Amino acid sequence: MIRTKCTSQLYLSQPYIPSDLSRPSSSDCPFMSDEYLKQIAHNIKGCVFYLTNDTFPALSLRIPWNVKRIIFRDSNMRYSIKSKINVLPLDNQIEYADFSGNVFPSLTGYIGPFPKMTYVALSRCFCSMIGPDILMPTIENLQLDYNNLGEMLATEDGLKAFDRLVNLKVLNLSSNGIDHLLPDFLRYQENIEVLDLSFNDIEQLNIHVKHMKQLKTLSLRHNSIHSLTDKIMHVLEDNFKRSSTPFSLDIRDNSISYSCSNIKFLQWLYSNRNYVYGFDGLVFYDEKGSTISTTQFVKEIGSFPKRCANYTGELVLGGAGVFLFVCVIIGALVYRKRWKIRYLLFLVKKKYFGFRRDNDQRHYKYDAFISYSEDDEGFVTGSVQDNLEAKQLELCLHQRDFLVGVPIPDNILAAIDNSRWTVIMLSKSFLEKRWCIYEFHMARMESIFRRGEQGCLVVVMLEDIPMESMPSEMADWLHRHTYIQYTEDVDGQRLFWERLTSAIQS
Repeated sequence: MIRTKCTSQLYLSQPYIPSDLSRPSSSDCPFMSDEYLKQIAHNIKGCVFYLTNDTFPALSLRIPWNVKRIIFRDSNMRYSIKSKINVLPLDNQIEYADFSGNVFPSLTGYIGPFPKMTYVALSRCFCSMIGPDILMPTIENLQLDYNNLGEMLATEDGLKAFDRLVNLKVLNLSSNGIDHLLPDFLRYQENIEVLDLSFNDIEQLNIHVKHMKQLKTLSLRHNSIHSLTDKIMHVLEDNFKRSSTPFSLDIRDNSISYSCSNIKFLQWLYSNRNYVYGFDGLVFYDEKGSTISTTQFVKEIGSFPKRCANYTGELVLGGAGVFLFVCVIIGALVYRKRWKIRYLLFLVKKKYFGFRRDNDQRHYKYDAFISYSEDDEGFVTGSVQDNLEAKQLELCLHQRDFLVGVPIPDNILAAIDNSRWTVIMLSKSFLEKRWCIYEFHMARMESIFRRGEQGCLVVVMLEDIPMESMPSEMADWLHRHTYIQYTEDVDGQRLFWERLTSAIQS
């Protein structure tokens, strides 16, 4: 939505803002300042200006009848739309709307009607809630990538959000933190042709697809998929046979199971390899966690059924007992002196290799935002604050630096955005706190999508926590990234504070 009730040529004169989520909360553009827009509203009869945090009543928005495309990409708009906005004239010609790169945490109201709307882009909008009335039934192409819709899509609200979109052909939900979808997700989308669920945390895709007679492109890249259901495989094949149009499946960067229990999917994958995007680059994982290349997979798939039928296991080598005994002795010695060994290795690395400095020239208000459970507050406000601030590091602590009266999610996002690093103090209590998990998710997305290769997330393990007790995305992050282990050991503590300080200063 635009920020006034009137339409002005001044909006068409605004300079292009690159697609960058790191834009400040206020723009240097003179046409976007509150003072300038207030002056416009004051000088034009019937023109009303609303501040970003205003709660406005139902209003009407008039646009030229012959306008077909609306583009407000990266316009620094920050609104939660919960009321009704009527668009005049009712028979407007708008077909294309792009509001990507703004901040719309919640879209539960109504904007319309748009009787001819077919394309809507709400990418990169930090959106976590979409209501059933905000999207027009005429939409055919909907871009919702790089948002926070994962939690909503796992509920009944996620089903209702798309129920009206019976004409939908293209749906992009990549990079939304999705780990689960209900079976009836897209239950009325019979015309869907392209479904993009890439770069999420999906392990099992069990949605109903029998009614999707037009589905041709399914992107599941960079999830945790082990296999596809029989129904999905059959739908892709049936659609191909019925229309003679090849389907496209993208399952790169997943954990495809190379086991006898997954033989049906493996055989199907081989038979349809010409329609699997990037097939030659797929990686398979056997039951021991070892990787299997596509070349090896192609060589072995013919004998795989026979091997599964006659599988008897491997014999234990005669010297395994002696080898295991030696490993236990060495492991015990290393474990006993592990902090001294780590500390010596740290000193050598620091002396001979130094630390890579951050190439980001942006000025951050804080060096680190410390995310922690209230149960660990004594440790953070004592040891952590004393040790790090003694090194001249600027810390952001929620009980001290969060603004009073500002919504908690806004305070969290501002803290992450204004801090070079987000330090997660991970404990069992942390996993039980809703806002702690929220802070981890936001920092993880910030690290992946905004900060480049170096990232901005540091995890401190305050106590031993089984991976299976963590959310899947957190466990996956810890599998892929190095974390810092806290200890009460004297030598270990010296290493801990050195590593934590260096991580924040790097």
